[in-house]
Amino acid sequence: MSMLLALVSTSFACEGVYTSDLLFEDLTAINEGMKVEGGGEMEKAGARMEAGLACMAEPLTPSLYASVYRSLGVYRFNNGAADKAALWFRSAREIEPTFQFDVESMDLGSALYKTYEAARQYEGAEVVVMDGVRLVVPAGSSIYVDGKLVEEPGSTMDRYHVVQQVGSDGMVRASWLIEGNAFPTRLVEEATLTSNEAKEESEKEKEKEKESRRKKDAEVLAGGYTTDEVTTIQRERPPLKTPLIVVGAAGLAAGAGIYAASFSTRGQFDDATTVAELDAAQTLTNTLVLASGGVAVLGLGVGGFGMILDGGAGVGIQGRF
Repeated sequence: MSMLLALVSTSFACEGVYTSDLLFEDLTAINEGMKVEGGGEMEKAGARMEAGLACMAEPLTPSLYASVYRSLGVYRFNNGAADKAALWFRSAREIEPTFQFDVESMDLGSALYKTYEAARQYEGAEVVVMDGVRLVVPAGSSIYVDGKLVEEPGSTMDRYHVVQQVGSDGMVRASWLIEGNAFPTRLVEEATLTSNEAKEESEKEKEKEKESRRKKDAEVLAGGYTTDEVTTIQRERPPLKTPLIVVGAAGLAAGAGIYAASFSTRGQFDDATTVAELDAAQTLTNTLVLASGGVAVLGLGVGGFGMILDGGAGVGIQGRF
């Protein structure tokens, strides 16, 4: 049905360009026809407008589309096609849901107004993208649906839409009248994955398979519990444990270095030629030996404390004699 509408529209309107001047002329004729008995020039103007949408040389703004769709809904209802009028009204309300007809132009108790109000329930519909295809945008062009730029072949369902291919110069290259998301075949192609996309999909599938293999049936434990019902509590490493061990090791290394320095002062003691030199070398050597022992004991204590430090509330030492 959508393709038939597009073909009929194109064959009628493409005998000449449908300009913005003609559009506003037809909009005026329909609006005035709503106020007079018999509709005036509404029939002629509505037919030309509906067909002319496929041959617009200039793109329309969304707000102008809303006005056009409402006028076509009125034209179609008075033409005896209330079902098509409903589709046009749904499109109009999607773009401009707050619009209200003037009481002077439409009887708010008429069947026409009730048809317009019935389209309210279709507001806020989600865009539905065509399955298995991607949008093909000709070079130097952009694709618009009802005046809005789109990057996917999708639109709302159960209503009419005008799809336009607009060139970089702002002029319309081609237009189609569609129903729902039935984009013309020249603007879509079968969606195929690129090599990178295919690789990513393959990796995702492999990860899913690995995950499913890791999942096993719950094991029954003592007391009737299963592994799914038991939470494994793991040991939490205290944050000070590693620093204390490192400081303790550094203390032991420092003690060994200080003790090694005492060898040199002991040589000075052996080589002393005066009592003063002998006393000085003796004092320095004893000081280094004692200092090395103190530093080593401190390092051993800190490192040992770090090794026995656990994640509990306190520190304990256990042993068997």
